[in-house]
Amino acid sequence: MIDSIFVLKKILFGKYRKFENGEKIRAVFILTFDLEWDCFNTIHSHLIESEYFEVLVIADDFKRENGLLPSEFLKQEGVDFIEASEFSLRQSNPHLVFVADVCSTTRNRWILRSDARICYIPYGTSISAAPYSFLQQYNLPLHNKAWRVFVAGDFTVKLYGEHCASGNSHVVALGHPKLEAIYSSPSQHYSPTNEFSSKEPYEVLWNIHFERGGQWSTWNDYGHYVLRLFASLDNFRLICRPHPFFFESFKEKKEMEFTRDLILKNKNTVLDERPSIKESFKTCNALMTDGSSIIYDFLFSSKPILYLRSASSAYMHTHCFDLIKKYHYIGDEKEKILNFVQNVVGQSDPLIKKRMDELHRYSGLPEPSRTGKRIARYIKYEINNEADR
Repeated sequence: MIDSIFVLKKILFGKYRKFENGEKIRAVFILTFDLEWDCFNTIHSHLIESEYFEVLVIADDFKRENGLLPSEFLKQEGVDFIEASEFSLRQSNPHLVFVADVCSTTRNRWILRSDARICYIPYGTSISAAPYSFLQQYNLPLHNKAWRVFVAGDFTVKLYGEHCASGNSHVVALGHPKLEAIYSSPSQHYSPTNEFSSKEPYEVLWNIHFERGGQWSTWNDYGHYVLRLFASLDNFRLICRPHPFFFESFKEKKEMEFTRDLILKNKNTVLDERPSIKESFKTCNALMTDGSSIIYDFLFSSKPILYLRSASSAYMHTHCFDLIKKYHYIGDEKEKILNFVQNVVGQSDPLIKKRMDELHRYSGLPEPSRTGKRIARYIKYEINNEADR
């Protein structure tokens, strides 16, 4: 019944909430997971500083294992917000609703039914060419009903064109604001060298995907080997940062606790579960990762990546795999993992010059700086254009 009324309203009153010239653009940010704030942070900063916008942040308190509730996180960050239970759609009448996750729309069903303009900023830039990903990443109701989808680069616009029923005319490649949040300080722009000092251990960031029984996680293939390897190397430190749902993916609590304890007690190993990945990116010297959007997040660091894959791993889409193959390294057996750790990170990195000379130009990713400002200006321009029609 609600959906029928929603459709009728759209027919009678237009697709989106009317915006009158001279009024402020009312924007609402829905934070469902603490770690999604990097997707919003720089846009939020520009909107609250602008005289043209009225901004509201909603803490949609979804608890993830070992994470902060959004309300706890926002308090910690000093961001003004209201609880989801306090929000009134009728009173707020937002022109814009920002979301970073499909989960936000399933928990708050009013989002897809409202006449607000949905601004979707996907938390991660998909790397998958697995057929089941095409629906999940590009063709759910959120992807089709969004007013704008803000993505990292033109390669993602192309993928929407191929897999989204609504096409890609609503998909805009202005860069991903999460990258601006990560690389906002000069110290984040790291220029690697071949120098190595045993006084300071080299740090390797290790990202483990949560799909242990699926086609992305290599935990069952290499997990115990990687832990043993770093326990034997005192001039290295392993920063283990699993996918946010890695520990939740264990069906048995006892198995989850055993795995967590295994990582925590492993020699030369640190478990990083902070909401933002910024600090880990800043201190690490290299990344080892399963197939994951973290690959795109890490590219601007210029540091080496070892993409971990096994015989059962799903395929990456061409754009991501070509960048890995040309400028980074593939670990599809234990010997290659050992080689990466001992040689590439510690002593030599054969692809460093090629990466430094070419990668940023050919990555298809806009420079991260000023992404939030670009998006804020774009939104203001587009909404003003709608009002003038």
